[in-house]
Amino acid sequence: MSNLFPPQDPSQTGLPDATTSAPFSEQQPPYPGPAQPPFQPQPEAPLNALSLVSFIGSFFIGLVGIICGHIALKQIKRSGERGHGFALAGTIIGYVTLAFELIAVGFLILFGVFAVGAIGVAAGNAESHLRDEGGSAPYSEESVTPTPADQPLCDALSTYWDEVDAYVIGEPAPQTLIDSVKKVAEIAPETHQKLYTDYIAMLSGTSKLTAAEKQQLQADADNALTEDGADCW
Repeated sequence: MSNLFPPQDPSQTGLPDATTSAPFSEQQPPYPGPAQPPFQPQPEAPLNALSLVSFIGSFFIGLVGIICGHIALKQIKRSGERGHGFALAGTIIGYVTLAFELIAVGFLILFGVFAVGAIGVAAGNAESHLRDEGGSAPYSEESVTPTPADQPLCDALSTYWDEVDAYVIGEPAPQTLIDSVKKVAEIAPETHQKLYTDYIAMLSGTSKLTAAEKQQLQADADNALTEDGADCW
């Protein structure tokens, strides 16, 4: 059976020859892919302020570096801020500074104790030196001792000051108080004899003084007794 469609010459039909035509990849350009977005740098995290405070403050005050450093480390861990190195260094340096500060305070305390002890020893040596040379030692309550001649006056004054605290001006005074003033009047110089006589009359309730005059007489008598008993204290 003969071929109903005999082969035709490609040059006569105008169609490309499959044996000589270029491959498909060379005939059409490649399909472009999706466009890449331009590169954008990520924003830098902020610096934690306490970390910087911790680092700087640790060189001056140890507690500042320690406290601010620990707080900054917690904040950085939670927020992702920068400054972890500052906070860690400030904490470590703060502990070192605090140790030196405690050592310095300890030396100051020891120096103060030794200084006070040295002053006390020097004062004791000076007092001993004065006594050895026949001088008088600095005044103290223990260094005042009444002489035998002043002892009766001092005893009477001691009784007076014990009794007068309970005495109310205008009321009859206890007999022990009156007797102590009489004893002082017998021994004391004659300078205040008239004052003591008026005072004894007031204590006995025989005077006719006003309340204001009694107050004034009480004050004058106290001053006179203090003056006459100056060698007793």
